[in-house]
Amino acid sequence: MRFSSMLIPTLKEIPKDAEAKSHIVMLRAGMIRKLASGFYSYLPLGYRVLTKVETIIREEMGRAGAQELLMPAVHPVDIWKKTGRYDVMDDILMKIVKGDREYILGPTHEEIITELACAYIKSYKDMPKTLYQIQTKFRDEARPRFGVIRSREFIMKDAYSFDADAAGLDESYTKMYAAYQNIFSRCGLSFVIVAADTGAMGGKESHEFMVLVDFGEDRIVVCDACSYAASTEVAACPASAMTVGENKNKPEYFDTPDIKTIEELTAALTCNASAFVKTLLYTANDETVAVLVRGDHDVCEAKLAKVLKASKLVLADEKTIEAVTGARVGFSGPIGLKKKIRLVADAAVAAVSDGIVGANKNDQHIKHVRYGRDFTADEVADIRAIQDGDPCPQCGKKIELKTSLEIGHVFKLGTKYTEALEGRYQDKNGVQQTIIMGCYGIGVNRIIAAAIEQNYDEERGMIWPAAIAPFPISIITANQKSTTVTDAAEKLYAALTEANIDVLYDDRDERMGVKFNDAELIGAPIHVVVGDRGLKENTMEIRDRRCGEKQSVPVGDVAGYIVDKLADNK
Repeated sequence: MRFSSMLIPTLKEIPKDAEAKSHIVMLRAGMIRKLASGFYSYLPLGYRVLTKVETIIREEMGRAGAQELLMPAVHPVDIWKKTGRYDVMDDILMKIVKGDREYILGPTHEEIITELACAYIKSYKDMPKTLYQIQTKFRDEARPRFGVIRSREFIMKDAYSFDADAAGLDESYTKMYAAYQNIFSRCGLSFVIVAADTGAMGGKESHEFMVLVDFGEDRIVVCDACSYAASTEVAACPASAMTVGENKNKPEYFDTPDIKTIEELTAALTCNASAFVKTLLYTANDETVAVLVRGDHDVCEAKLAKVLKASKLVLADEKTIEAVTGARVGFSGPIGLKKKIRLVADAAVAAVSDGIVGANKNDQHIKHVRYGRDFTADEVADIRAIQDGDPCPQCGKKIELKTSLEIGHVFKLGTKYTEALEGRYQDKNGVQQTIIMGCYGIGVNRIIAAAIEQNYDEERGMIWPAAIAPFPISIITANQKSTTVTDAAEKLYAALTEANIDVLYDDRDERMGVKFNDAELIGAPIHVVVGDRGLKENTMEIRDRRCGEKQSVPVGDVAGYIVDKLADNK
């Protein structure tokens, strides 16, 4: 393509509302344009990357035996109510209401694919089957951010496997797991695979494919000593060596006027946060629960939801807290609650022998509290979030938390959806059985963002992996008014186009500084500079965008050199 004929509205300045590298580059390079919060148009450069990523996905899914289809983006609510997710995912659902009819803009397609597949899968002979689509999804995110990393409209590749038994699911899961490794490797990404929580999707096992980036929404646990890697939502927290002092004193109430937070308490009492036990009230489904963690720890809501078997978990409101405790927010504790409710304590709390808790009275706390003597929980479990420097669950050495971005997630769903939607088949013995499912998602937009985050030059812009570059080759003319230069550039452009190589030919009558700045911002892996000086010596200059290496190549060899170079990068 010729630069002069394309829509590439590059920007010199960094947009004010852009934080993530990928967001900055995509706006500055003219890849996307914001329509509203969480909604972006893909301009020609951005769409070229998008289609190249989709092509790689389709090739690898095909190799794994998956079949592509396309399902409706608008869903009737009834099917979502059958699985219970109409209520569970209510906060992110985008709904269309017209008279007495209500629809959902699809945030994901488990219900729809299950209804479709179960209409045709009636026998064990009809399986295994893996079906997938690449389609726009809609989620009413409360806080869209980082450009296409967290948006309200996004593109997902979602695949679903259908098997007769657990062994079949394992085989389908393994195929998709390997396909994902191939997809992300071909897209030029460095990634980590971690054990993960299944969340609202359901199922018993899942893995996330994560890239380590500066601007990501997740934190993963990594141990360099034993290569352990896991999501913070599932990483176990050892409870050993957590006892906080000895205690022979009786509980003692003391005044803490207007002091509510752990930070304020530690400052006022000149003690460590580990001496406190925080009491947090949650609403789990329709039940109010008191949750206890040590003052220097935080609740991991994913772990807590599993312990409580809660499909919906939110912090209780102020009215509920006052009704249960008799005090304002900030003074809740496990001793003397006005209402009898379930108490769940983290394992570290059960080791506290001389602690401080809220008194369930305004402006008061209790010190010298001992677990097992002064209060006990109905259940003790690992419900806290793992922290930087905690012992590795696998080898005991110190773990590290790293910022990451999820680009893919695979689940062993089991029978959650087929049971709800009556997806059954006849086995070899003529007995009706429930179909077993797997689910496999990729954030297509996020692959683009991840590639930028991992291949970004702070001073100059993007360095695309060749396989997904909008144009792997950029031809830059040093003097567009020179017929010698333009003739040579046109011949090279024609030769590379004939070889089916995507080329961006900068044929603009602009200064070299402008052309180079745009070329480096857009990030083609290989730049070819055509100028009078080089042509006098019958050469063209080839620049490697990643390493900055420059090489003079005879004019007649340039096309072949580029073809070989790109072949090496595949």
